[in-house]
Amino acid sequence: MNKILIMLSICLTACTNLQPKFEQSEIDSGELSFIKTKKIGFFSGKFFPWIHSVYDIDGNKIVQMAAYADRMNKLYLRPGEYLLVLLCDSGNAYGHPSIAVNLEPGKTYETSCEIVKPGADDTDAEQAASLVAKFEQI
Repeated sequence: MNKILIMLSICLTACTNLQPKFEQSEIDSGELSFIKTKKIGFFSGKFFPWIHSVYDIDGNKIVQMAAYADRMNKLYLRPGEYLLVLLCDSGNAYGHPSIAVNLEPGKTYETSCEIVKPGADDTDAEQAASLVAKFEQI
């Protein structure tokens, strides 16, 4: 019985440690950039945005969700250029759109997912709607 309790406590401890961990930085927190996801109503029928991964300008992975259940809705990063990949999930469908961003020190940004439909003047009437990542300073 004790072995079972020990194993159970190890499993529970491991499961609670899924959040990404970062090394302490000597940079002042006021110099970091803050990214958050736009709040979406539960029954809105829209895509919920989550931060899936972040790459630096050289293509090195800086951050990634540890598991499907580990969804990030906010993140602090050093200023600079990044490729931000979102997980956009509606409950019925999902996608991973990306957007190139340039973060400035001490600024706050919000990201969201949107469906963009082809315009009425498009020559290709068969073109499907696209799921895109939106990013703005707030």
